[in-house]
Amino acid sequence: ATVFAATGWGALIAAYSKSPGQAMSVGAMIALVFAGLAGNFVPRQNYPEWLQKLSLFTPNAWALEGFEELGLGGGLPEVLPMVAALTIMGVVLFAIATVLFRRQYK
Repeated sequence: ATVFAATGWGALIAAYSKSPGQAMSVGAMIALVFAGLAGNFVPRQNYPEWLQKLSLFTPNAWALEGFEELGLGGGLPEVLPMVAALTIMGVVLFAIATVLFRRQYK
């Protein structure tokens, strides 16, 4: 589910980009911003409440929550909300990217 959501972001970036180089640059920038927001560098719990909510727009935050839950001994029922959120994110992003690609090639 994490890969699906992250790939959805990649498809959206590719749909907006004018060249492969631009897609790579924007993708790298977004990856770093998402990592910072999601708590890859600093625990999300240390962020203000509004920033913790904003971080849920990233696949990283959902994935980290799921991995943390698994590390604490949780199973499928505990990680199902994270898997669902990541899957929904991927579906929505791929749908938007598909529409944008269609418009680009008409």
